[in-house]
Amino acid sequence: MTEGTHETRGSESTNSEVLVLKDKLRKLEEENLKLKRRLREVEEAKEMAVSADEGKDEEESKEEPAALKESFFMARVCLQCQMFDDMEGYLDRIIEEKQEPLSDEDQSLISQAFKGKVEPLRQAIEAIVGLKENSQYEQQKLLLEKYLLKLKAKRN
Repeated sequence: MTEGTHETRGSESTNSEVLVLKDKLRKLEEENLKLKRRLREVEEAKEMAVSADEGKDEEESKEEPAALKESFFMARVCLQCQMFDDMEGYLDRIIEEKQEPLSDEDQSLISQAFKGKVEPLRQAIEAIVGLKENSQYEQQKLLLEKYLLKLKAKRN
C-alpha cells in the first residue's frame, strides 16, 4: 500500500466521523428546541391556570345565592313553556333579591316575559277591532265592544 492511499482512507474515515458528529449535533439541537417549546407551553398553561383560579375566586365572591339561581332557572323554564304569568312571579323575586344592577341577560329575560304576556292581549284586541269593523258582525257590535273594553282593562 502506498502512502497516498493510506492518507485517503484516513481522511475518509475522519470525514465520516465528522459527518456522524455533525448529525448527532443537529439531532441534539432539534431535541433542545423541542424541549424549549414544551417548557414554554407548560409555563403558559401554568399562567393560564393561575389566572383562571384568580378569576374563579372573583366569580365565587360574586356568586348569586341559590334561591336567586333557582329563580333564574325557573324563569327560563317558564319562558320555554310560554307560561308568562308564572314567569312574572320568578322575575319579581329576582328583582327583589338581586343586590346589584340588572345585567343585560336579566333585562332581556324581563323584556321577553313582558312581550310574551302582552302580545296575546294585543293580538286579541286587534282581532276584536277587526271584527267590529266587519259588517258581517253588525248585530254583535255591542258584544264585541264590551269584550274589547274588558281586554283593554286587562291591558292597563
